[in-house]
Amino acid sequence: YESVADVKYMVGLEGFGTQYFQPIPNWFKKSMIPALIATLIFGLLVFIMINKAKRGHDLFVRPIAGIQEIDNAIGRATEMGKPILFVPGLSGISDVATLAGLAILGRVAKKAAEYDTRILVPCRDYLVLPIAQEIVKEAHYEAGRPDTYDKGSVFFITDTQFAFVAGVNGVMIREKTATNFYMG
Repeated sequence: YESVADVKYMVGLEGFGTQYFQPIPNWFKKSMIPALIATLIFGLLVFIMINKAKRGHDLFVRPIAGIQEIDNAIGRATEMGKPILFVPGLSGISDVATLAGLAILGRVAKKAAEYDTRILVPCRDYLVLPIAQEIVKEAHYEAGRPDTYDKGSVFFITDTQFAFVAGVNGVMIREKTATNFYMG
């Protein structure tokens, strides 16, 4: 380019003088205002409900159908006189799903102890084993039946995935379990 005028002509700024750019404030998208309003309304409702709960109002919490079916399945196993199989998961203790499975094991083991139904808990991880043993033992104590706790009901099979599945399959066939829980 020969001069600055040639550059201004090529860009299309000829005759406009000096161009200044001003920043435009954009704190939030105006198209997201409905989402902002909905969030504020939801937050207000949560705040109101927390305060109602603190004051002692009786709030209805819808029961989860799956939790009720756990009780029904334990009852069916008790009626049949057959044991319950509960697999707490294939992962280690650091996995959230295994922790959730162990939390559910506490409830299942307590119901099984109340009904005097045998529960079998095969473990794949050696760190999950003592935790599962303690959960089942504590559930028997909470149910008021510490004498029905069998230390051999929570056992280690192997840490290899396919061998563990084969071992669980063997337990199901030998013991003829009526209810099988696969959690975690």
